[in-house]
Amino acid sequence: MLKTSSQYSPPRMLDRLHRDDLDLFEARAIVFSKMGQHRQALEIYVFKFKDPVKG
Repeated sequence: MLKTSSQYSPPRMLDRLHRDDLDLFEARAIVFSKMGQHRQALEIYVFKFKDPVKG
């Protein structure tokens, strides 16, 4: 839903996703990407998931 929907505000959604919750890292990366902050999204994939291809 985060990847395809335009019915939410990415900055507001990012505020709701706890940054220390391991289960929410991918959601945070998707929202960062939607906001055009691709570097932050890539950092999550590379440093948290150790999978740059996934991003």
